Amino acid sequence: MSSAESSYRHSFLQRLSTPLFLVLSPLLIFAGMSVSVLAAMILCVIAGVENSDLQARLGLAATLIGFVGSIYLLIRARRSPPSEQQQARTNASAPPPLPIVHALQDDIRRRNESAGRDEHEATAEPDSEDVEDDVEQMPIDSNRIVDWLKVCTTPVLIAFNAAIVFVALAATLSPTFGMIGFVIVPIAFVSALTSHLMGTHFNVPGDRLSYPYFAWRLGLPLSGIHDANAQTINKRGVDVLASLDEKNPKYKTVHHYHMNLSGDFGARRLMFRSKFKRDQFLSILRTIRPDVRVTRWS
Repeated sequence: MSSAESSYRHSFLQRLSTPLFLVLSPLLIFAGMSVSVLAAMILCVIAGVENSDLQARLGLAATLIGFVGSIYLLIRARRSPPSEQQQARTNASAPPPLPIVHALQDDIRRRNESAGRDEHEATAEPDSEDVEDDVEQMPIDSNRIVDWLKVCTTPVLIAFNAAIVFVALAATLSPTFGMIGFVIVPIAFVSALTSHLMGTHFNVPGDRLSYPYFAWRLGLPLSGIHDANAQTINKRGVDVLASLDEKNPKYKTVHHYHMNLSGDFGARRLMFRSKFKRDQFLSILRTIRPDVRVTRWS
């Protein structure tokens, strides 16, 4: 694949609108998982693996590799600059700036800062109006938080738990539940994946905060938020990967970072798997709603 084709594909993914990208992402992820599983099957045939247990483990590992790898490639393709090589050539061909120009620019910048400081001291009134103008001019893309760790884990857990439930119902009650689960489990997986890919969105013009909640999305009015309390919950669970070849299970501590919101709508809890994402949420909330009382429990 040439560099021109690669840059064109990257620019194509970047030119896609967010709703269209979220619709195409599950299809691309499914294609990546299918290719990975097919490669594992071909490897088993070439290597002559006849152990069904080993084949199942290789298939599971290939599915996880395809799932995580597809999400990683989508993130890189979405975030990478479309004209990176062209910009590098332009910067390389551009002549270096003269030092005299830098001195003149610094002198002009100091004069502008001193003049702006004097005007600010003379007026000292439209501070709140400036803040409101800055909030209104804030780009919508910066008001979206995507917790990529939850994108990689929550849809898989939802699909796995739903599959266990339908398999148990089919074994105990009726085989019809197995056919129902064959349809509902992929729908639940795609719904959870799409919901978490959309992330937590601050819609400032529409006065709406929307966020993922398992396999669907919830929302609340931004103007109704009065209090925001940060809370960290530590849960001790079994480390499945580390306990595969061990007789005794190994445990690990998983940190869940919650944001408890209260106001006219009642009380809501937003869940994050990363402290950085929760702090990013607090930063955007303070910018949009500076009157909200923010406290930290832990």
